[in-house]
Amino acid sequence: MSEYYVYPVLEGSDYREHCPGHEFCDDLSCPCHEDQDNIDQLDGYYQQGLVSSQDADNIYRGQTLR
Repeated sequence: MSEYYVYPVLEGSDYREHCPGHEFCDDLSCPCHEDQDNIDQLDGYYQQGLVSSQDADNIYRGQTLR
């Protein structure tokens, strides 16, 4: 079973970190948001019921889970 970690991102920050387990940053214009492999992996987590649709959206946007 894969684990997915999300690191806190402060709103309005210029925080960008791309590493295994944190593929998406909070800058929606960053190319990380076009990486189809990462998008497919996140969708797989959603399809397996590991994250909700809201959590998947927050992960994609580089935000913390609430």
